Amino acid sequence: MSEARASVAESPLKTLRRLLQLGRPYWFWYVGLVLGTMAMAGLEVLAMDAVKRMINAATSKSMQLLIEGIVIGLAGFLGSEVIAFFVSYFGELLNHISVMRLQTKLVSKLTRAKMEALQEYHSGDVIARINDSANAAQAGLNSQIRQVLHQALSVIFYMAYLVHLDRALSVGTLALSILMPAIVTPLSKKLRELYTAQHQAHARKNSFIQDSVQGSEVVRAFSLSQRLSQKFRAIYDEILGYSRRIVLLNVVVGHTQFVVIIGGILFVLGYGGLRVARGILDLGSVVVFLFCFERVAWPLSQLVRTWPELQNSIVQAGRAFELFDLPEESYLPERIETERVDGMSSADLASSIRVSGRAGIEMEGVRFAYSEGQDVLKGFSLTVEPGKMTALVGPSGSGKSTVLKLILRLYEPTEGRILCQGIPIDEMTVSDWRSLTGYVSQDPYLFSGTLMENIRYGRLEASDDEVIEAAKAANIHDFIMSTPDGYQTKIGERGVRLSGGQRQRVSIARALLKDPLILILDEPTSSLDSESELAVQQALDRLMAGRTTIVVAHRLSTIRDADKIVYLEDGEIQEVGTHMQLMAARGKYHRMYQALLLDRELQDDQKMASYEIDSLEGVMA
Repeated sequence: MSEARASVAESPLKTLRRLLQLGRPYWFWYVGLVLGTMAMAGLEVLAMDAVKRMINAATSKSMQLLIEGIVIGLAGFLGSEVIAFFVSYFGELLNHISVMRLQTKLVSKLTRAKMEALQEYHSGDVIARINDSANAAQAGLNSQIRQVLHQALSVIFYMAYLVHLDRALSVGTLALSILMPAIVTPLSKKLRELYTAQHQAHARKNSFIQDSVQGSEVVRAFSLSQRLSQKFRAIYDEILGYSRRIVLLNVVVGHTQFVVIIGGILFVLGYGGLRVARGILDLGSVVVFLFCFERVAWPLSQLVRTWPELQNSIVQAGRAFELFDLPEESYLPERIETERVDGMSSADLASSIRVSGRAGIEMEGVRFAYSEGQDVLKGFSLTVEPGKMTALVGPSGSGKSTVLKLILRLYEPTEGRILCQGIPIDEMTVSDWRSLTGYVSQDPYLFSGTLMENIRYGRLEASDDEVIEAAKAANIHDFIMSTPDGYQTKIGERGVRLSGGQRQRVSIARALLKDPLILILDEPTSSLDSESELAVQQALDRLMAGRTTIVVAHRLSTIRDADKIVYLEDGEIQEVGTHMQLMAARGKYHRMYQALLLDRELQDDQKMASYEIDSLEGVMA
């Protein structure tokens, strides 16, 4: 989580209001639960009155009073338990439903959030906010607030009944009971601060564990185990420090509760006994005072204990709401500020481009910076001809991948504009624009699931036969059929059970299934061996045929075959032309190409030497 963002979080009161607004869809449930809670509190008082009647019946030997007490007691106790059953059942059911819906909304929000905003958060922290914070936030609304209401109503009803019995004794009882909130309430602010710090530390711990697991190969290769263990221990010690202070405050609350209850019992027995001796109060009333004092002090103590839990829920809700507040991409037509004179909608614009079959791209004076004041692209202008391949080359950090991200609208230019067939792409929603594009990256992301599911993500409504045809065109069908489960083979997290070339061909099959007009390739063969590269390149050739293609490439074969080569350096175009034109100019591209060629020759020499050594060892053996 971004610490800066946490430091300017909204006030707890505003977060609580948003938490209450979150419960609007469930108002009918809440009304029923509130009414049930009120009935429970009232029936509990009725049961106490029945106890008084039965004790007085025993002392006065009144059968009628005893029967009244039994009837009223059964009605109070049984009625309270029946209502408590339904309140508990529907309360838990509501909690599960509302948590699931909140988590669904958060996941949906993340798929629409702008990349630059989302990248401020570690993925482990985001997962913790969806799993833990959303759960705790809804618990505050569904459980803690309801508990607070139940406890408050119990105190009000019991005190009203006790005042009816004896004002003097009830005033003393109330005075002792309110010692608890008077002592502990000032601690609630400190508890909220501790819970906030603890959750932030837990988020760092989750992120650290995720990095350690996902980077396990690097950890072993660089012998980082001891260093990472020390770092984890430091995070753990920080969490333990917060936990100690939280536990200490909670123990203070618990012992305060014990002292108040014992003191109250002694007061009721002493002062109540005195009033009985003087004939002011009957014995049944004193016994009921003992019962009711506990039922007044206990809800007050629980009220005080529930309040910090509610503080925790408010803190967790604030963490979830931070994700809700992330700026969104323009998925909805109403988010597009520009209004066209011809009245064409976003879908109409995308459809007109697709129907034309041509998708030339122009970038005019584009500037972009990931961080303010550090431009990656500086007044960048480029024309990508429809149906042709344009290769972006240049040193690392020159802005090649940034150009692809802007065309994909993962980010928006800070200045300038991007057009497709003369239409500014920001006049379309990102979903309409991306329906025209396909993307194959250097390290393709595959989802945990089956091969069929991963290819079908290219076009969800595609039939099985269409998926299979795309796999054949991507040179992956034969491998799939060689697996025991064929297209239903599970590939593990991020496709861990596949080789790099196999993952890349699955990604190409996904793009083929989508059938885009514009193809965006980010070094798709740079990390493959020669054999895998050949299979992937054949699949790419089928994918690129007749499509507008923008590719970031380092491989010589990909660069040579491009219709236009653009050499970038420091966010600016240095040279543009075909391979032959740029080689003849003997400029920066020529020097880069010669360096790549020399590197290729050295690799070939190393392979040949290795082959000769292996052959010689075989002869000597």
